Amino acid sequence: MRLDARTEHIFNYIVRDFIATAAPVPSVKISKKRDLSISPATIRNIMLELDEGGFLEQPHISAGRVPTDKGYRYFVEHLIGWREPPRKIKDFFLLEQEPRDAFFEEMSRAISQHLHLLSVVASPQHHRFLQSGLAEVLRNPEFCESSVTISFAREIEELENDMEKFRSNATEPEISIKEFGMVRTSFQDNEWGECTMISLGPKRMNYEEARSILRYAKEKLDNTNCHG
Repeated sequence: MRLDARTEHIFNYIVRDFIATAAPVPSVKISKKRDLSISPATIRNIMLELDEGGFLEQPHISAGRVPTDKGYRYFVEHLIGWREPPRKIKDFFLLEQEPRDAFFEEMSRAISQHLHLLSVVASPQHHRFLQSGLAEVLRNPEFCESSVTISFAREIEELENDMEKFRSNATEPEISIKEFGMVRTSFQDNEWGECTMISLGPKRMNYEEARSILRYAKEKLDNTNCHG
């Protein structure tokens, strides 16, 4: 069930602002938006309704709001679109793509540096697993807590030990939101066989951009294989 248009507009702003800043979003910040002709009192009431509906929560140290798991899932299901990948990502696929191991390693590095997420390319059938960007993703403020970093390390171990579990059969990149956020897709490679490509990071990750970049990468890799 969709939220009404006004509530959805405010909710969309809150989630996108939190993704960009990692700071809980207060009602006063929303009321300063020029494209909103809504009173501060109405904004506070809408945020309260979003709290009660389970879409937002209020950290005890702040008057601002952050998305819940339910809120993130609503956001990725209804409010994200497709973005044009940045030029530096597009240009990367114009480069020489052999040898494949080196190309996939450089591709993972380029994607992780842009998204500030962990990037993985793996082939379960050939027992190949490349990861890049651990330093990038650990710069996110969520990893200031050692317990979160330890959980993330375990997530990476699970990925490497059971890559088959994370394979995607969908035609478009899939998003999953659990303890961490993940965008994944699969492609067929002449040398590596069936491959899985993943962007992994905090739940606050930029799902819209990660999904768009992985779709672009999948299309380019599939085109490379189709044309030999």
